[in-house]
Amino acid sequence: MTVVIDSSALLALIKKEPGHDRVRDVIDEAVVSPVILAECLGKAARYGIDPVATEKQLLAAGLRLSTIDIADIRLVAQLHARADRNISLADRFCLALAMRLSLPLVTGDRPWAALGLPIDLRFIR
Repeated sequence: MTVVIDSSALLALIKKEPGHDRVRDVIDEAVVSPVILAECLGKAARYGIDPVATEKQLLAAGLRLSTIDIADIRLVAQLHARADRNISLADRFCLALAMRLSLPLVTGDRPWAALGLPIDLRFIR
């Protein structure tokens, strides 16, 4: 695995939105937080996209699912206290994963650049 993928990037791939091709190009070397995957599959269902089929397609394409441990939970709590603006729980798990693994984060969320975190952000659009 060489990159972490966030919900904005994963949803761009699922919904074939602008930037989805950049996500498709790295999906086989990507890891995702279980919280992000759950959020994306829930949103897919809301959009009328079969979440079970979507999960199977993503995993068959090579997407890997990370584990969560107490160190991740502590980092998520620190990110919550440190953030200048409200960042969702799923996003904090994603940021924590990228920080823990020291991997670039593929995202469509440009405001994250203003957080000043030690993460290599790679924008899909």
